[in-house]
Amino acid sequence: MKVKNKKTDWDTYFETCMYPSKTGWQHTELDLYRKWYSSWLAYINKLIPLYRKGNTVFEIGSGIGAVVSFFYEHGVSITGSDISKKAVSIAKSLIPNVPFVVCDIEEGIPGNEKYDKILAFEVLEHLNDISGSITNIRKRLKRNGYFIGTSPYPYPKNMLDPTHVHVMYPNYWAKVFKEKGFDEVTVRPISCIPFLWKIHKIFHPILPFYIPFKYFISTTLIIARNP
Repeated sequence: MKVKNKKTDWDTYFETCMYPSKTGWQHTELDLYRKWYSSWLAYINKLIPLYRKGNTVFEIGSGIGAVVSFFYEHGVSITGSDISKKAVSIAKSLIPNVPFVVCDIEEGIPGNEKYDKILAFEVLEHLNDISGSITNIRKRLKRNGYFIGTSPYPYPKNMLDPTHVHVMYPNYWAKVFKEKGFDEVTVRPISCIPFLWKIHKIFHPILPFYIPFKYFISTTLIIARNP
């Protein structure tokens, strides 16, 4: 599951692998990503309340800010981040009322604030130093704060991306988060039907099991509490 990783130019990765339109990153692209994440967040919100007023939230790997935009609309204080300076610049232009910062979680979260929730959707698989990154996450969570994130199930198709260096089974994630001091660690399967989500969110149900077939997205949802 772990392969040798080369130094990644994350600005180039963002510009070539995140599929912008020919006109560049506009609100049309943000709306498309929002269609994708709306069902994810609705599903997670049934398991753990996401949009509590008064909470502070930090997202690792925000891209152009789709997840951040939902929290902002619900009046939750959230800071977005990405390792790509290009992504951060675009997110700031699309959602100017939300702070975005450049963050390499292997180096730590900028500043000194502690958060009620730290999010990382489809990020962990890109990291070389899993142990150190999870330690950095826990350092910046309040007591009883939650990490909420996802990482692809290790089907061969999910390991084709050369930046996917830790594509691991669910029991690995449960084990490593517990070893780093988290409790109430839950891992759950999530799969999504391809293509139809672009039409409308009603065609984007969350399926609570893994699907091995090409084009289906199968990932592991991780929820872990900092005691």
